[in-house]
Amino acid sequence: MEQLLDIDKVQNLGIFELRALARQLGVSSPTTKKREELVSAIVEASASNEKRNNSGKRKGRPYKELSSLKDIWLEVNTEPITTDYQNIQSYFAFEQPKFGFLADDRVGGKISECQGYIRQTQNVKSFYDIKSGEWVFVRSEDPYFDALQSGDKVKVVAKDIKTEGQKIIDEILEINDIKANDYHFVEPSDDRKEVIGTEKLVFDNKYLYKGRRNTLSYDCDIYESNEFASLLEACEKENINLIVLGLNISFEDEIYLRQFDKVDKFVTLYGSNDYLGFNVLIDAVNYAQRLKKNNEKVLLYVVDLPEVIRLVDRYSQKNYEENYEHTKIILKEIMSIAQAFDDGYSSSVLMRYHKDLKNNEFLKAEVLRVSKDIN
Repeated sequence: MEQLLDIDKVQNLGIFELRALARQLGVSSPTTKKREELVSAIVEASASNEKRNNSGKRKGRPYKELSSLKDIWLEVNTEPITTDYQNIQSYFAFEQPKFGFLADDRVGGKISECQGYIRQTQNVKSFYDIKSGEWVFVRSEDPYFDALQSGDKVKVVAKDIKTEGQKIIDEILEINDIKANDYHFVEPSDDRKEVIGTEKLVFDNKYLYKGRRNTLSYDCDIYESNEFASLLEACEKENINLIVLGLNISFEDEIYLRQFDKVDKFVTLYGSNDYLGFNVLIDAVNYAQRLKKNNEKVLLYVVDLPEVIRLVDRYSQKNYEENYEHTKIILKEIMSIAQAFDDGYSSSVLMRYHKDLKNNEFLKAEVLRVSKDIN
């Protein structure tokens, strides 16, 4: 564990507490500095990776550590990543898993509108703004902080901060397409029981099992057949939220999907970088899990499952050596979306793969073996 400063609390300290903290961090001549200078010097000392419990001896005047300063440190886990979905999405998304000194300059920053899907990692809530490619963080004192859940869709006004590529929310405008002032978080019920899905959804002379993991081999792009349009029509009749996950899809498929306004699309074009693709993947999975948790009917439609596998392999290999283990964990999280309940609600997964890959050993062992093939 590493300890990082909670800047919000530092800014609320009294002058004597600031001086005491400055001495702990080795700031020179703290008694000669004004309040604003002390805060800046403390942030700079913290950002230079000086640990609170530094074992080295500090030169200069002795100091006594104040008990009131014990609450200003955030515990951040910097241990090697474990095989857990939450840790994997945090580590790979941020690339450097540190969440300290986020708000060292909130005044005068450029303001812009951003939107994305909330992720909660450790004690931090944030989202990836695809348009700007920047991370947007929720203030811990924001009135909606406790209401925001992983997978929530938000539209906000955000402000630049000193840390490059990061913003902090100035105002939340919408949560899940509802004006923030009208949004009320309701804790989902845990009373329902899981059952085996037996109902079927018919489309394009095929059917898939609702509440189950389904696979479908293909030999053409989605724009070249009526399959997707038929699937959407069937979903609309039964009030099922259709979510499309497509990584590195063709230009033709991307144009084709634009016409379907009622579909939640998480897609990247062919040739997009792996960092973008990984974040789009995580957002899609978290969004689907959030809908399921809130008792909504869901169908996650994976345009090309092998491409999802390849992307996670490529990206995780660049960041961490156990890439295949992490790929399995991501796959399990995708497939865990599929579930049926005794109240009639279900969430389903339909994963497409090219017919030439039917005998791929990894695909057979990790997906086809535990899924219903609907060809």
